[in-house]
Amino acid sequence: MNLFDAVLGVFISGFLGGFIGVITGLGGASISTPIMTSVFEIPVRLSIATSFSATVATSVNGSIRYIRERITNLEIGIYLMIPTLIGVVIGVDTNLSISPKIILITFGSFLILMTLLNYLRKSFENFLKRASHDLNISSFNKLIFEGEYYDAAEKKIIRYKAYNYVYAVPMMILSGFIAGLLGIGGGAVNVIALRDIMKTPVKVSVATSLFIIGFAGSVGSVMYWRRGFLDPLIASVLIPGIILGSYVGSTIFNKIRSRYIRIFFDIILFILSIRMILQGLGL
Repeated sequence: MNLFDAVLGVFISGFLGGFIGVITGLGGASISTPIMTSVFEIPVRLSIATSFSATVATSVNGSIRYIRERITNLEIGIYLMIPTLIGVVIGVDTNLSISPKIILITFGSFLILMTLLNYLRKSFENFLKRASHDLNISSFNKLIFEGEYYDAAEKKIIRYKAYNYVYAVPMMILSGFIAGLLGIGGGAVNVIALRDIMKTPVKVSVATSLFIIGFAGSVGSVMYWRRGFLDPLIASVLIPGIILGSYVGSTIFNKIRSRYIRIFFDIILFILSIRMILQGLGL
């Protein structure tokens, strides 16, 4: 593959990753990595490291606005950032110490799991609500966070309290580990920890998750770069592709029947995941 084909392949991977990621809700980096690996045959570690760096750009882009609007709870973000970064370090070190074939199998299996969870989301959320209901009476619940923000949609100030920090910590370590190992943001796990365990409002959960992802992606990207697996040229091509794809996807999303288009792209993602697993198995 010559330089032009490689650059074009990375940009297309970023665009499709951003486009499909917005529609499926899995995020651009989660999609661009299997496309780069399975379709354009870019080495898996290079794909993961490059996609991880892209999460920094995309998360910072959204996080700045949320911080200005005071939706992000910086106190919660800083407290949860520590266990997340621990997970990132462990995840990156694990990635660099295992066979690329194992990484391919793990990544493909993870994407299949996340796709299935999209269809089982309500049942999963109900389970978490039932499981976390009893946490509020725990003696560990002495650390309570308070916050408020102006909700433009409801045109009023939303005040809230957040609990269960101790129980959110393992989830954030897991989120960081997945992010470091597979080069994705880990936003889905972050939101579960913030919304379903700590009981923060949805908008606060998303905004604070983006804040954490920015730092997690920065640390992970530096670790991959120091090990020689992050190519700044490839990253500079991938990031605009993801941003453009995300913009186009979010624009089209409201004009189409989301259920059918989501099923279509989930099938594509499932095929890519199976191909990654088969690559890892040497088949």
